[in-house]
Amino acid sequence: MAFGGWSAEALAFYAGLEDDNSKEYWTKRKAVYQAQVLRPMEELLDELAPEFGEPKIFRPYRDIRFSHDKTPYKTHIGATVGPTFYVQLSADGLSAGAGRWHLEPAELTQYRAAVAGPDGAELAAVVESLRAAGVEVHGHGTLKSAPRGYTADHPRIELLRHKGLTTWQHWNPSPWLSSPAALGKVQEFFRGSAEFCDWLTSHVGELFARGPPSWCETMGGMVLVREVSVDDWELMRDVRLAALAEAPSAFGSSYARESGFTEAQWRGRISDRSVTFFAYDEEDDVMPAGLAGVYVEDGAADVVSMWVRPGFRGHGIGEALIEATTSWAKSHSFPTLFLWVTESNAPARRLYARCGFTPTGESQPLPSDPSQPEIQMSRAL
Repeated sequence: MAFGGWSAEALAFYAGLEDDNSKEYWTKRKAVYQAQVLRPMEELLDELAPEFGEPKIFRPYRDIRFSHDKTPYKTHIGATVGPTFYVQLSADGLSAGAGRWHLEPAELTQYRAAVAGPDGAELAAVVESLRAAGVEVHGHGTLKSAPRGYTADHPRIELLRHKGLTTWQHWNPSPWLSSPAALGKVQEFFRGSAEFCDWLTSHVGELFARGPPSWCETMGGMVLVREVSVDDWELMRDVRLAALAEAPSAFGSSYARESGFTEAQWRGRISDRSVTFFAYDEEDDVMPAGLAGVYVEDGAADVVSMWVRPGFRGHGIGEALIEATTSWAKSHSFPTLFLWVTESNAPARRLYARCGFTPTGESQPLPSDPSQPEIQMSRAL
């Protein structure tokens, strides 16, 4: 069905949710959410997908386990479109965004070198043009002072201080929101941000991620998942060694063994794996909150090196990493995804069970500690 806009009832639904964010309100009006909020979003995304990429709608639930705010539902509906764009509806109206929310260290080095060089003037002009057109341009992870190696009086110091850069536009509720014109507004914004995104792509790399969709929505909130490249070897080293030090009985290797790896060995570890992913929690865009990979041998795909930083367990990081590895395995036509987990690691076993994995009946001694058995689990894809 073609997109026809959102009715006033959709905005009223979220206005009411802001006043009464309760299970009772949600349950009573769930049919309104499905018909007046969710369905139009699905129709909008169907229209956008051919030009801008595969969409993903975020779940409406908040994780209240680690928050002082115990309201259970988000007061907006949001979705990513392809690896670049975002669209959102709330009682305040319609919003859309694009760009690079987070730049990894190697990417940040490339970005700053490009901004400081001759091509930086092009980005500055694009940003100025967007702002003149009423589009907001936001920096993320912005430093308070000049980054190391750059002077405070650099003509593009504002852009140099950012660790991420996005465009954003918001439209207040208007009659056109209840018509197909809302689609045109979003398309116009996405197309208007294309030159901005093209600059980032050509000077930093592919937008957001090279692997599965960058943003995963879990009960724990928004999680950024990206594929690891060989240029990430130092970050890979730091995360992997942290995992081995924190959970020595969870892996088939040891801190003592891998702490002596050279740069060539870390680069080789990344390139030898079929794929490796970092996951970032929205509260920390500097250090990965988790790590997982897929290793293919003898025609079988296994999840390996799965680890989540202790402070981020329960935030949906593990689920996001499993979603990333599963998506990769499906896209490469593997019928089943396997993994090994120590028999005593009950939290990990519960995570895998929630994600659809079941024991195969196979077991073996843990290579790094033969006194501990590990069991094999699998998930049909």
